[in-house]
Amino acid sequence: MPIDQSIPRVNIAQARTALMTAMEANVPVLFIGDPGVGKTAVTNAVARELGIPCATLIGSTCDPTDIGGLPVVRLSGKGLDRIPLNVINQVAERPGLLFLDEIATAPPAVQAAMLRGLLERVFGDVELHPDSRVCGATNPPEQSPGGSELSAPLIGRVMLMHFQPTADEVQDYFENLGIGEEDTTLQGEKREAGRRLRTEASDFSVTCRVAPDLLEIAIPKSAEQGNVPWGAPRAWERAVRMLAALPAGTDRAMQAAVLAGNVGKPRAVQYMAIRDMRLQLPSVDDILRDPEEVKVPKEHDKQIGAVGLVARVAERDKWPAYIYANRLIPELRAACGKLLGKRSGQASGPESNDPSPWRKKGALARLDILKSIPKSALGGASK
Repeated sequence: MPIDQSIPRVNIAQARTALMTAMEANVPVLFIGDPGVGKTAVTNAVARELGIPCATLIGSTCDPTDIGGLPVVRLSGKGLDRIPLNVINQVAERPGLLFLDEIATAPPAVQAAMLRGLLERVFGDVELHPDSRVCGATNPPEQSPGGSELSAPLIGRVMLMHFQPTADEVQDYFENLGIGEEDTTLQGEKREAGRRLRTEASDFSVTCRVAPDLLEIAIPKSAEQGNVPWGAPRAWERAVRMLAALPAGTDRAMQAAVLAGNVGKPRAVQYMAIRDMRLQLPSVDDILRDPEEVKVPKEHDKQIGAVGLVARVAERDKWPAYIYANRLIPELRAACGKLLGKRSGQASGPESNDPSPWRKKGALARLDILKSIPKSALGGASK
């Protein structure tokens, strides 16, 4: 059954706030949403932020005795103890977050075994640590392998929320993807791999801002029955990581295959067409050499290919990227301005020490771009 319209819908920021508050209030929360939108990622991120372990149980891999406890004869021979999985014992011995994932894949008997744990925080004969908390996530039953409807008793024990990130949140995620993986303390191949990931992620993020239908946050009807990949955020992360890992000079057919295998052929064709527009544009080196004079397509529909190119230029020098971006049509300038503004905010050290020969002209171009963008659209980008 589709997610009921009465269930409150939350984006990533709201889901984080709701989970933090629910943990403070000791109220179990259950996020329900389409596959690949970040339910598990948000839960793990909150646990990391709080400095506690996240112990995960997957519904489809559990037996009722895993949750309710396996009967074991006491050493004295008098009576039985019900011992649940060690994962549960971990959050019984010390504070942690017990994460019941993919609950809709759990057979009804397993869901039934979860009921006491959700309400009383007792699993078998084991009571959770007073500072441990319980939460869960699941795809809708019709999108889950062997899915079971959530029972009324289970729903009656949790705060239920429909998790659906906004396109802006997903794009922001990709703008930050790879930070830390390009750490300057890393050496050789690892550092280079991080740099490539950062470049591909920035390219996709800024391109996605001007071609938002690349993202399919809600699963399309064509994919609900399986066998067809689609452009979910998680699928695009796999695709971006694959593009970053491909050897230099990999042919177009292989790039297209990598994309299609992750996000489906329609989105792969669309993204490759945008990247192909760059064949009519100057190279990164050309823009770095003279961003004021190199070619900008006269046809507005072809300028979309320049957006991802600007992101690649910025990886080496943000100032020529600002100058070139300032020559694009307004909506593309805005997309580039948001990305480049965030990059300025992430940079270390004073800009006055920047040795780039384009720093002064780039700073003027940045001012032009930022003046043309409403403050509400900057999302905290540094000026």
